[in-house]
Amino acid sequence: MTGVMMFGVLNVLLAAPAGSAAPVDDEAAVRAVVAGFARAGDARDLPALEAALHPEFRVAFTVKGKGGLTMMSRAAYLDAAKAGRIGGDQRALTVERVRLRGDLAEVEGRLAGAKADFEATWTLVRTPSGWRLLQDAVLFTPKG
Repeated sequence: MTGVMMFGVLNVLLAAPAGSAAPVDDEAAVRAVVAGFARAGDARDLPALEAALHPEFRVAFTVKGKGGLTMMSRAAYLDAAKAGRIGGDQRALTVERVRLRGDLAEVEGRLAGAKADFEATWTLVRTPSGWRLLQDAVLFTPKG
């Protein structure tokens, strides 16, 4: 019985992807925060956006084909959402990769919408109240 149990434990350990020491619950929580952030942005739901964002949140974005870099603070981002300058589109989220490193997570993905497409790398940090978005680094491609 001990040999069978040890074989089962060894199979589970060998089947786990390299570097996957973080619990599966962390990855699911990180994915949920990113998905909630995208939905809240689409709906311009300020309370949901505020809940997803770390107090030090920032956006770094560039417009495809134009170069340059624009930075936005958390306050500027929330003001832009409130004023209707960002968000308000129904976008499809695709998460391509999640990397967990202790209390940090990095998510690569895309948001495809009718108004624009976004290639993004989101950085999240674990806080006492859960995972929060720290940075949204985006390549913005407007449509039309």
